[in-house]
Amino acid sequence: MNATKSTVTVQTKTIPDTIGIVGIGASAGGLEALELFLSNTPADTGLAWIIVQHLDPTQKAMLPELLQRATRIPVQEARQDLRISGNQVYVIAPNTELRVHNGVLKLSKPAEPRGQRLPVNILFQSLAEALADRATGVVLSGMGSDGALGVQAIKAAGGLTAAQQPDSAQFSSMPQAAITAGYVDIVAPPADLPARILAVLVQLPKPTTAAPQPEPSGDDSPHQTTTSALQQIISRLPLLIRTPQQPVSIFHSPPCSNSILMKFRPCVKKPAPQKKSYNRAMKNCSLPMKNCNRLTKS
Repeated sequence: MNATKSTVTVQTKTIPDTIGIVGIGASAGGLEALELFLSNTPADTGLAWIIVQHLDPTQKAMLPELLQRATRIPVQEARQDLRISGNQVYVIAPNTELRVHNGVLKLSKPAEPRGQRLPVNILFQSLAEALADRATGVVLSGMGSDGALGVQAIKAAGGLTAAQQPDSAQFSSMPQAAITAGYVDIVAPPADLPARILAVLVQLPKPTTAAPQPEPSGDDSPHQTTTSALQQIISRLPLLIRTPQQPVSIFHSPPCSNSILMKFRPCVKKPAPQKKSYNRAMKNCSLPMKNCNRLTKS
């Protein structure tokens, strides 16, 4: 799998004023995973959902009807040059490849013979080129490795990637290949994936009536100081969801490091100007020397 890490080059052509699109790829065992995913997806996210399932080209398309039973989001089969709208599910048609270009769906006949086609990679690559960091790719149950190169392209463009937890899949090869390649942000059972994805993609509205909170002063009560610090910590929790393989420290980036840590780590208040008091404060301070100098000399 490591050899694939240098094979994908993404030329991003971001479409202005476009909606976010979540591409979902599945194959064998994918119907159950898709039903669980969609039944736990809110109908009013504003996102578009595009599903690519490996289908028998000789069979009548039944997937849109089957998936519609599992969700309140309107489901329709993809058509050539169909304009993409939010709060819609689009499903690939049999014996086609599906791409996104300039905000519309583009269908074409597969170039490869049956059994060698990689339609998930094709969709994900087009999402990376069209949407850059607004693209999301999800790999569900299936055999083979289709989708692994696609999530690499989306990650290279700055987008979000997710995969079904392999032990929850009827066929784990596809999600496992994407995970092993090292380009998956979120791994969860299909019923849990929508909430995990939306926690990153959908920002909660900011309060319009609350007055701005001033920075705590030295005279603030411990309760006020602790509450303010906790609010700063909570606001950074989505980072932990985005990159579970590489835990992100909420205290890592300045200026947050000193401002948050000082609310929880003991240090001395401003001492009296006497030399003995200053030396005693410096001896007892548990913060780095530069922080204690600032606290005791200010």
